[in-house]
Amino acid sequence: MTKPLKALLFDLDGTLVHTDPLHFAAWRAALAPHGIGLSQEAYEARIWGRHNPEIVRDWLPHLDADEGVAFADAKEAAFRAAAESLEPLPGAAGLMSEARAAGVSVAVVTNAPRPNAEFMLEATGLVSLVDRLTIGEECVAPKPDAAPYRETLDVLGVGASEAIAFEDSPSGLRSAVAAGLAVVGMTTTQPAVDLLAAGAQVAWGSFAGRRVQDAAGVLG
Repeated sequence: MTKPLKALLFDLDGTLVHTDPLHFAAWRAALAPHGIGLSQEAYEARIWGRHNPEIVRDWLPHLDADEGVAFADAKEAAFRAAAESLEPLPGAAGLMSEARAAGVSVAVVTNAPRPNAEFMLEATGLVSLVDRLTIGEECVAPKPDAAPYRETLDVLGVGASEAIAFEDSPSGLRSAVAAGLAVVGMTTTQPAVDLLAAGAQVAWGSFAGRRVQDAAGVLG
């Protein structure tokens, strides 16, 4: 018998908020002084879905640890400066609010640095709807490792069979699937066929019109 739904776990960038154009512009501007012309293709292949220390080591291996941190911090500050008017994707706030009213916990599980994640949740007005914010780099390992989702489930006191994850990237999907979660793939950045191939049970194009019962249906 299927267990009742007790938690909705959301990725942030690309899932709750459309931020890719802003991140691409910030990375391109940050890398330009180093003689690197960042293309959209290179961004998607070597930056999108990864966490900052890994990205900096890949693109700027000559930087020492402190220089790498300073570089990433400057890039994220530029992103936040450009992201002051962010809005959540349509239907996201309504689904999260309905879940909370029904006693279903809501968490955000992201590889974004904490200052970015907190900024985005504040800017979009979603912060009051979130019971738990998990930052990948503060866990044993970030996504695509299962650790961020496993830690979130432990903190919420919820089993993997009682929760649904929402992800827009194959990296995030691998993390959620490895934690034993059923996943709704959001086609905000990737086609449904790729998300389903990465392990999503279903693919949604939007949260608009979606209800908690729709998410619960993914559990079977």
